[in-house]
Amino acid sequence: MKTIKNQLEELNIDIKDSVYNSFGKPLTYPMAAIGSFDVYTNEDDLYNFSDWMRYGEILNDLTANSEVTSLKAEIEEINTKNKTLNKSMKEAFIKGEKPDEKLQEEAKKLRVQKKALKLQLEEIEATITEKCISKCKEEGLTLGKNILRYKKELMLNSYENIRKIFTFLPEDPEMPYFKDMPFYTNNLLGLKEVIDNKLPLAVEGGPCLFGLQEVYVVVTLKDGTEYKFDYNTAHYGPEDTGELGCESLEALVNNQSDMVSDIKFLDYKKGLTRQEYYELLYPFKVAQMFNAKLVLPLPDLSYIKYLDALTANMDSEVREIAMERFRSLCYRISDLMLDKIDEIAKDYPDVEYILVHDRNTEVCNKYYSERKKYMERSKSRDIIKRLTHNKLRQQSILDYVTMPALPLYLYGIKNIIQIDCMNEVDSYRKCRNIHKSGINLFSLLYPEYLSRDGKHTVFYSKREDKDYI
Repeated sequence: MKTIKNQLEELNIDIKDSVYNSFGKPLTYPMAAIGSFDVYTNEDDLYNFSDWMRYGEILNDLTANSEVTSLKAEIEEINTKNKTLNKSMKEAFIKGEKPDEKLQEEAKKLRVQKKALKLQLEEIEATITEKCISKCKEEGLTLGKNILRYKKELMLNSYENIRKIFTFLPEDPEMPYFKDMPFYTNNLLGLKEVIDNKLPLAVEGGPCLFGLQEVYVVVTLKDGTEYKFDYNTAHYGPEDTGELGCESLEALVNNQSDMVSDIKFLDYKKGLTRQEYYELLYPFKVAQMFNAKLVLPLPDLSYIKYLDALTANMDSEVREIAMERFRSLCYRISDLMLDKIDEIAKDYPDVEYILVHDRNTEVCNKYYSERKKYMERSKSRDIIKRLTHNKLRQQSILDYVTMPALPLYLYGIKNIIQIDCMNEVDSYRKCRNIHKSGINLFSLLYPEYLSRDGKHTVFYSKREDKDYI
């Protein structure tokens, strides 16, 4: 099991040469991390968390007394003029007319001006950075400390260090494990700027619907042969053995969809696990602490979409019965979560929140319609195409990578804290890439909890080790 301590040892980094020398309990907290850690060291950057506040003050003071603001204003003015020119030339193109040569020449001049201004801005900002580093060294601030990154994206942090940036956070958050575990964070100074400027802020996060060994799908062929698969993996469950005839649910469906006579589901989910409870609780707490709105998705809609795609070429009656059975199963589990959310929300009366789930059709329709605006961008379409080559999973994966942006779609808020398990780093990264400047996504991810066996996370554990509450 990975910890910050043993990862530093594996990378031959003395803890005294890292930012983790005074981390305490988060240093040895177990992390069931799927993916690699690396060490980031840069003598031109400051990565001692306790010095971030002073570093930001110095940088802001130097920037305020420079030409940066006026240059950015000039560049923005050019961007506005360019949009107007491009719109005029596009309208002429649509009408089949030749674009005005004066407009083309003016657009060319604006591009040259913008390039020159950007170069000037880069030079000034580089000078400011040099002065800032020099000032930091004069004050004895720590520069160039080693810090662990997860998947070259998120920095390992702790609640205590996060409090040094956001001093309004309570010393005791009164949340299980908050002070004991590491957090995976990114762009916290950007989040501080949002808060200092009193900009709208929202929180997004939530659980999976069920884990391994909790729901199985049983496919019966016309010759009476039955195959049982774990719904999460679409493969045979870890408890199954023997010669099974095919390696996955998808292979069976692709090869013999016309031979399927029935699909049933085995529902072994006894209740909510401790992991799922915390994944419902934490978003409320973070929304309260940061005075933010909350969007909490329950992914029954995504699970249902997968089965819908999987059964598309089957007999219509078989398909209809299977879909109805699975919806009933998903709704039973969603109801467990909705009941728990109602219970949690009573302790957070000041938190305004929206629930996203399959039966909340009005909210789902708004989600899809607002999302469509971003999906139609050419760069976004390219990213979406690369998400997966598995057509059966395309729609459910599209949900997965756009759910962090739900506050943008539903509240119109672009500044979003994603509070979720560390395995959501991929959704964080892909969501940010799809939306580009349309979203400011800040991560506050945490390790998945271990099950009763002390080896596997709750999601991946056997049923008897699930740790139901």
